[in-house]
Amino acid sequence: MATPHDALFKSFFATPEHAADVLYAALPEAVVRSIDWGSLRASDTTLIDDSFRESRTDLLLHARTTSGEPLYVHILFEHQSTEDAWMALRMLRYMVALWERLVADGARALPPVIPVVLHHSDHGWRVPRRLRDHMAVDPDLRSALAPYLPDLQVVVEDLSHLSDDELTSRAHRASVLLILRALRDARSTADLARWLIDSVGLIHAVLTADGGQRVLRMLIRYLYRVGHVDEPDAFLEAIRITMGDDMKESAMTMEQHALARGEERGVQQGLQKAVRRQAEARFGALDAATLERIAHASTADLERWLDRMLSAASLEELMAD
Repeated sequence: MATPHDALFKSFFATPEHAADVLYAALPEAVVRSIDWGSLRASDTTLIDDSFRESRTDLLLHARTTSGEPLYVHILFEHQSTEDAWMALRMLRYMVALWERLVADGARALPPVIPVVLHHSDHGWRVPRRLRDHMAVDPDLRSALAPYLPDLQVVVEDLSHLSDDELTSRAHRASVLLILRALRDARSTADLARWLIDSVGLIHAVLTADGGQRVLRMLIRYLYRVGHVDEPDAFLEAIRITMGDDMKESAMTMEQHALARGEERGVQQGLQKAVRRQAEARFGALDAATLERIAHASTADLERWLDRMLSAASLEELMAD
């Protein structure tokens, strides 16, 4: 299920200029010089077969090198409390899936694919970045076997403990810097109103740039969904001070929607709990597929199942369409 972090990542970094700003800092200098950045475009992630993809929080970008050859960059966003220990293997699976699709479409050569992870967690990245580090190979045999074993290294751009100065040195655009700070800070910052006030210079720079209001609306929506807005009036006043009256009006509408979503989620969670409890009481322990179906059911389905609970003779009858 998509998270607010996923939504911000997808909506913001799908703009090639925003993705490029992060990649300039993440990739080795020789690679940066070899890419024709004006050719960078977002590509269709369905080129990576869905059966291979554990996460939809990714972007596939394609470009040409300065010599005219095709190149892909696969960016995956990890914003969680633990890292995926098998990220290098996961990226290899994505790369092979992409190559297989391109070959099936008639490709005569395999384009390079650069695997990039944009990461944020409480403790930072701690697991292997290179596939060969997962190989159980005797050290004496490693060199001899190297030509026969697949290997890749994942580029990890770890935001977890970067300071404001470090982030500033890695982002050329004010909008990119502001969003990177939000991804780093929003979940842990106790006073988002103060965070906005402290960011006023950066916010003004975003506001005066092309597309700035759209970026700030993304930011406000994200802060409402993941941050601690314990004092809405202070938060709205901080928006007015830093962004102006129009953005405050827009934020008030977002606040109403956020409250409505919260109420709706509360109702749905209550219905899910009631269906699980009553179904288990009638039909015994529920299997994983049934629990998954309940977790993703609509409010209408949950209410219909509750209405049938006493009359249904079996779990299959209860949950029949």
